[in-house]
Amino acid sequence: MKDYLRLFRLVGDRVQWDLRTKASEAEVAQLISAHDLMTLVLRVSDVARGLCEFRQQSDREVELLFFGIDAQLEGQGLGRYFLSKCLTIAWARQPGRIWLRTDEFDSPKAVKLYASVGFSIFDRRYEDVAD
Repeated sequence: MKDYLRLFRLVGDRVQWDLRTKASEAEVAQLISAHDLMTLVLRVSDVARGLCEFRQQSDREVELLFFGIDAQLEGQGLGRYFLSKCLTIAWARQPGRIWLRTDEFDSPKAVKLYASVGFSIFDRRYEDVAD
């Protein structure tokens, strides 16, 4: 559990991922062990440096919940490589679509990366979310 949360913070703190960090360890353990969640980890020299999580929404839909790599690895092509490998694994389950949400806290490079691996913008909206 501690290794998972360390990786989650390594990848997500700079883009304000807090869904897991605000929960108790027991809640996180339950979330990440759910049967509909698939978690993939990028390891560089056997050290966890990237995280990708998919959630099966229905028989036909998979949501990419979290994707990111250690900021120190950006610009080396590892993000695109890792995301492409993760999507290959997710598509092997034969969903009708894989989708994601992004927000203004995401890396400025994120939308370009997502487009480069086949995602397209479906909708844009403003959502006022209370902290």
